[in-house]
Amino acid sequence: RVVGPCWQYVPFRARFAPGVTTGADLLEAVQEQHAASSAHEGLALAEIARLCCPGWPAVDWFDTVVHQDVEHVEDLGFRGLGATTETIYPHQEPLREWKCQAFVADGGRRLTVEIVTFEAWREQADEVLAEVAACVEELVGRPGDVLRFPFYPN
Repeated sequence: RVVGPCWQYVPFRARFAPGVTTGADLLEAVQEQHAASSAHEGLALAEIARLCCPGWPAVDWFDTVVHQDVEHVEDLGFRGLGATTETIYPHQEPLREWKCQAFVADGGRRLTVEIVTFEAWREQADEVLAEVAACVEELVGRPGDVLRFPFYPN
């Protein structure tokens, strides 16, 4: 069940099915659940208009959102050619929630995880980031080990 507004992605809760005991098991289960639900994750403006406002004249709606990792990407390579990027925000959006995001770099050899939130919540964000890092280390660094999450039923 999805609750509340979502930005970019549908919140996801993985089910700990019987037989899911290792990190590799969990990652495979999450991948299968995500693939099964991905067709139902979004609505485009055309779908919203058709479903919510059937009286509107036929309009060819187009929408797209591109999210660029502006803190970690300064240049892009295109088949041997280079390009630099500059990001300009004419109107900053007010931060109303926490955002946790991950970016893969160095051909998959490095993962950057960051939390964007209010400076006043930095201490809590540091704690959450440490927990996320420990989980990633366990899932990716020791995929065959039995999960040691405190909430996991043994």
